[in-house]
Amino acid sequence: MSNKKLLLTIFAISFSLLMLADDTFACSCLPSHPQSSYCNAEYVIVARILRKSNRKINNHHIYKIDIVKTYKASEKAHQYLKQSRLITAPSDGLCGINFKIGQLYAIAGNSQKVGLCQYIKEYSKMTQVEKRGIAGAYKKGCGCEINLCMNNRGCEAAPSSCEWSLFNECETDFGICVPVRTKMSQQKCQWRRSPLYQSCLLDP
Repeated sequence: MSNKKLLLTIFAISFSLLMLADDTFACSCLPSHPQSSYCNAEYVIVARILRKSNRKINNHHIYKIDIVKTYKASEKAHQYLKQSRLITAPSDGLCGINFKIGQLYAIAGNSQKVGLCQYIKEYSKMTQVEKRGIAGAYKKGCGCEINLCMNNRGCEAAPSSCEWSLFNECETDFGICVPVRTKMSQQKCQWRRSPLYQSCLLDP
C-alpha cells in the first residue's frame, strides 16, 4: 500500500472514530475535493511564505506572505489579503498549518485565518490538473456538486453532481467535475475524461 493510500486509510478510520467521539477533538472537518474548495473559497492564490512572525494574535501564528498569483478574489478577500499575511492555529490538533518558509503554496481560503480544513498544498506537489484547475478549469464546474462517498454514505450522486470517493486518487488528483448536455438536452455532471484522468484510471 502506498504512503498516500495509507494516510487516506488512517484519515478515514480517524474520521469514523471522530464521529463517535465527544468534543475533546478540537479539529474536525469533512474532506473537500480541490474543485469544491476552489468554488467555495473567497480567494484562491499562490503565495510564497516569507517568514513567521514573532508576534501572535490570540496565540495564533502569523505568517508573512508574498502573493505570486491571484486566481480568484472577492471584494471581501482583497481586504483579507491586503496585509499579505495569514493566521493559523499553533498546532495541527487545532487545525493549524506549519508552513515551510520559502515554499510556494496554493491556498483557497475565506479569511486571513487558514488551516487544515482549507485547501492548502505545496505548489510543487500539485498535479498538472490541480494547477490548471485553480487557474480556471475548476470554475467551469462550479455549477456541479461533488458528493463525498464514504462508508457507503452519499454514494448516490444526483445528475447534477459527481460522486467522489476519498480513496480514488484519480478523482482527487486528476478529476474535474463538469456539466455536459445529454441527448434529452438535460444537464448532468460527470468527471472530465482528460488524458491524465484516463491514464490514472488505467494505471491506478
